[in-house]
Amino acid sequence: MNADKSPLEFRRQYRHQIHHVFNAFATAEAISQWFAPHESIKTNVTQYEFYTGGRYRMEFTLPDGITTSLTGEFHAIDKPAHLAFSFCWEKPDPHADIDTLVSIDLLEDGEYTQLIVSHIKLKGEDMRARHNEGWLGTLSRLDDYLNS
Repeated sequence: MNADKSPLEFRRQYRHQIHHVFNAFATAEAISQWFAPHESIKTNVTQYEFYTGGRYRMEFTLPDGITTSLTGEFHAIDKPAHLAFSFCWEKPDPHADIDTLVSIDLLEDGEYTQLIVSHIKLKGEDMRARHNEGWLGTLSRLDDYLNS
């Protein structure tokens, strides 16, 4: 399958109720505490309109002081089971202006919640590798946030 067409997919199980996991995505305050691949990267949420058609924008300050920005639009919000949003880096990021899509599904399983992330429309192996690493770190930080 073509790398540009096959999604990156991640499955995680969190020992929290589905509403608690969903709410980690629902506010700028929550997102700013965990949405970055490493704790050394600071997330500043400058826009977060959490409704279908709403926009978001986040700035990430790297340890060396460089800032990169991510923007997008919420395409679907079905509390507490599903989110879908566009995901686009801004210039001067090397992957700027490439619109990708993220879908997040949550499934309740007793005292656990299964989280499934699918990220599509990634262009080339470099972009896929970068986002694979980013999601792995980010989902680990989500676990830390939920447990705090």
